[in-house]
Amino acid sequence: MTIILSVVTAEYAVQVSDRLLTQEVPNRAGTPIRYDPWDPTANKSVIVLGRDGLFTMGYSGPAHISGATTDGWIAEVVAGEELGANQVRPDFGAIRIMNGSSADRVLATRFPELARRVDAADKAGKLTQRLSIDVVGLRWKDLDKLAWPAYGHIGWVEEQGRYMIGMSPQRWGYDRKVFAGASGRSRRRAQALLKDRFDGADFPSKYDTAAALIDILRSLPPQDPTVGKDCLVTTIQSVPPHVHIKYEPFGVTQMSAAFKSGRTVTVEAASTPWIITPDRLLGPLAITESLPFSSSGFDFSLEGPESTGDFSFVSSQPRRLFPS
Repeated sequence: MTIILSVVTAEYAVQVSDRLLTQEVPNRAGTPIRYDPWDPTANKSVIVLGRDGLFTMGYSGPAHISGATTDGWIAEVVAGEELGANQVRPDFGAIRIMNGSSADRVLATRFPELARRVDAADKAGKLTQRLSIDVVGLRWKDLDKLAWPAYGHIGWVEEQGRYMIGMSPQRWGYDRKVFAGASGRSRRRAQALLKDRFDGADFPSKYDTAAALIDILRSLPPQDPTVGKDCLVTTIQSVPPHVHIKYEPFGVTQMSAAFKSGRTVTVEAASTPWIITPDRLLGPLAITESLPFSSSGFDFSLEGPESTGDFSFVSSQPRRLFPS
C-alpha cells in the first residue's frame, strides 16, 4: 500500500507519494495484520508526455504485478513495450534516447489501454489487492493552443464490476478551483486533512502546496505502517520547467558507487521516477546532482541533492523484487 496526495489548480498540479513498500505478514487468528518494510526506497510514480497531455501518475495497492514492480508494469503498458520491470534494473540501463518525436495521445490511447490492462490483470488473478492510479497534469487539444489542468483516476468501480478511468471535464480549473485528492490505505484520514487545509483557503502557491502535502503525508505514520516518510514531489505547470521532480528524504539517503578498481564511494543521492516522453525513456534513477533536459519542447528538471564536490554520477536505481 502507500499514500498518494494530489492537488490541482489552474496554474499547476502537485503530486506527492511516499516511497515505502511493505510486505503483509499474516498473524494468528484474531490478531492484527503486520506490515514489514520490504523496500524503503521504491518509487510509485510514472511521468508521461504524449501528443495530448503531460501527466504524473501515482499508484497505491499491490507492490508487484506479474513479477514486475507496479510502477514498472505501469510504465511498460504506457510505453507499449517491455522494459525489464521484472528485473533489478531496466533492460536499457538508465536513459534511452530514441529517434523520432511521435507518441500516442495519452488521454485517448494510453490511459484507456492502462485501465483495460489493469482490469485484465484483476480478472486473471494477478492483483493481490485493489489498485488505484491517480493522474494529474495538463491536457490540450493542440500544442499551439492553451493547455488546461486535469486530474483523473483509474480504479475499481463497484457498480460496473470492473476497473475504469475517469477524467476531469475539459477546461476545468480556469475559475481558480482547487482539486485535492488522496489514494491509499489512509485515504479517508488524508482526505480530511486535505479538506481542512485547502477548502476555502487562499489560492496557494505551488511551494506552499508541496510543503502542506509533505506535512500531511508525514503525519500518517506510525498509525499507518504502510506509509513511509521519504517522499517524491512532482510539479507540473504550463511554464518552464514544465516538470519539476524533487526527492524529499526523511533523514539522509546515501548510495554506494563501486569502481572497477575496487574503490567504493558513498554519496548522498536523490531518486527519480519512470519518465516516458516521445524521444526519451528514463528508468528510476539515483542522481548526485540536478539533471535538466528537454523533450518535444517541454523542460524537465530533476533536482538532485546539494553539491557533494567534484564526484557525481547518474545511475539506474536497483529495485528489490518480491520472491517469485
